[in-house]
Amino acid sequence: MEQANAFAASVVDHWRKRENLLPGSTMGAMEAMNGAKVSTMGGFVPFVLGWTAMMLAMMIPATLPLILLYRVVAHQRLSPVQARIGTAAMLVGYVAVRAITGLPVYVYALTAASISRVAGVVPAVLLVVGGVY
Repeated sequence: MEQANAFAASVVDHWRKRENLLPGSTMGAMEAMNGAKVSTMGGFVPFVLGWTAMMLAMMIPATLPLILLYRVVAHQRLSPVQARIGTAAMLVGYVAVRAITGLPVYVYALTAASISRVAGVVPAVLLVVGGVY
């Protein structure tokens, strides 16, 4: 008895011919992103707000266990008011640090056009500085 194949030859051939497996984008759009640059068009405040929102969306899930652990320990060792103030201070500090990390990116985006020769080296230097930190 021959075993049935879930992926018949016609289905496999159809998927091989597809250029794009990501819904909503085309290969042309993906190739256009090759030279993508950071947009500073709205100014400093919109950039920092967008950067902070992006960083929080990516990093809060990873730090949520720490935040919840701090809250539990603070409620066990401090008064309810002190625990709330401590948790709020930790969150405000966390958001501030995430916002500040966008400042070098903003400065780089503003100066990248004027320092085109060095523009390729600056990201590497920032990565090294971040790694050392």
